[in-house]
Amino acid sequence: MENKRYLHIFYETILVIFLPFLIVLSIEFVLKLGMGPNVRVVSFFPAIYASIITFCSFVWIRKKIIYALIPILLSSVVFAIFNKNGSPVIVKGIYFFVSLFVLSFFSVFGYALSKVIATYKPSRIGYFLRFFTGLFVFVCGMILVYIFSGFQDPETTIVKSILYGLGNGFPVGCGVISVIMMLSEKVG
Repeated sequence: MENKRYLHIFYETILVIFLPFLIVLSIEFVLKLGMGPNVRVVSFFPAIYASIITFCSFVWIRKKIIYALIPILLSSVVFAIFNKNGSPVIVKGIYFFVSLFVLSFFSVFGYALSKVIATYKPSRIGYFLRFFTGLFVFVCGMILVYIFSGFQDPETTIVKSILYGLGNGFPVGCGVISVIMMLSEKVG
């Protein structure tokens, strides 16, 4: 019996890591096809970012916030080391830590909203309402992250930060919120 429980958690972890990766990568590919070859480059970073946010949210939902800080801290250190931005590694590490924490918080908040909406609207309209409410909450979190990151770069205006938050928040949010909705159905 104990072996089945660990196998179930293993399958959920695989789902949480790979499903948002595939969703975000397919959205990036469709956007590249729709906008032309010179407009948008298909990048693996948003897909990896969505997977890490979803995994941190999954750990937060299952094991509480203390355990979620471990993957947030580890992934922010890895992102800071491998990011080729001109900022110092400590500044990049703090930025990635705060952004992963904030976006994981907004994902868990979307999970809570999804649970509440599911109790009051268990129909098909409820699924759409849950998805778009969660996506709206996540995009708002992404906009906040870009606005606060714009303060360290004086050339980035608030309007530009909002546009970056919208442009990057929708594909990443679709991947994260899809898995968060599945988790709200499974986790009691």
